[in-house]
Amino acid sequence: MFALEKIIVIPKKIRMKKVCCIVFAIIGLYSCKTEEPSKLSEVFKLEKKLVGEALNFEKTFGNPNQVILVDSLLLLKDRDSEYLISILDPKGERFLGRLCKIGKGPEEFNLPVEISVNNINQTLSIYERSIQRLSHLDISSKEINNIHIQKRISFANDLGYTGFVRKLSDSLYIGVGRFSKRYALFDKNGELLKTTQDYPSYDGINISDELSYIAYQNILEVNTSNRRVAAASIYCDNIEFFKLEEENLILTKRYGFLKPDFVDESNNSHRVLHPSDTNIMGFLDIKSDENFVYCLYSGRSIKGFETMARARKGEDIFVFDWKGNPITRYSLNKEIIAFAVDSEKRIFYGISHTPEPVIIKFEF
Repeated sequence: MFALEKIIVIPKKIRMKKVCCIVFAIIGLYSCKTEEPSKLSEVFKLEKKLVGEALNFEKTFGNPNQVILVDSLLLLKDRDSEYLISILDPKGERFLGRLCKIGKGPEEFNLPVEISVNNINQTLSIYERSIQRLSHLDISSKEINNIHIQKRISFANDLGYTGFVRKLSDSLYIGVGRFSKRYALFDKNGELLKTTQDYPSYDGINISDELSYIAYQNILEVNTSNRRVAAASIYCDNIEFFKLEEENLILTKRYGFLKPDFVDESNNSHRVLHPSDTNIMGFLDIKSDENFVYCLYSGRSIKGFETMARARKGEDIFVFDWKGNPITRYSLNKEIIAFAVDSEKRIFYGISHTPEPVIIKFEF
């Protein structure tokens, strides 16, 4: 998931004189505003409760925080001293190995990274946030631990910072990050074409452009065959759905019921913004198939759950179609931080920390 927990920005004009930094502190401070649950769950007419089952793998993993499904196998972003990804067989409950070596070599990856997958053309993508580089890996081979990098693209530019990108088509990518607008469109070579769509606007909340990208960080899911995009906010219940027409994002549906609550402690040399301890957290993870978008929702606050770590867990998966119409709300009996979906077998695989990490299987 794309979430910048600490950001330091050094403008060109003052780099040799003093550092002006923007720090996103994840420790909330006291706010007198009253917490209230989001009404987003009320848009779903169909609700189902799911009971999870813990899977038992013969080899333990470290501290996974992201999971994707590739050809019935689970790939966990679960770094150790050498590798980024653990490969699991959920059916046989077996640990199969590790891939994607950490380092600066030709087949290695710089930390931190985000992983995503395009199941249509069986491509695994790894985005290195520190150097703004996307790598595509062919995963069509059954020898998944022998996959190699097909292509690497740099998305570094002079107009902002690219925090995360997804491939929309053979000639177009969409990204989020530090830009004057909420989304950025790039060509196939990583060249910035334009920025588009305003950040959310709420009465009584005035946040500058340079802080808006922190406050309204989101996570992306794309449908390359239907040219659709879903974008869910991390720190509020805002979620948006778009269709792509040529090189234009056309909004089809937007939700957002709760006004987010941020604390701005900026001064002359530092700009500091963080969610208050009563701010209701938004979406933790987003997955999709050809027909639906699946979103893991928190709906928690730091105050209500004592720490940000506990607030960044969820027990609800909201399902929309690609036009943004609500379909089903799944209520889980166990809290998770991330998930993968096998829509053919109708299974969610969630990462839970209880407190040790475990994979939970939910049949829906």
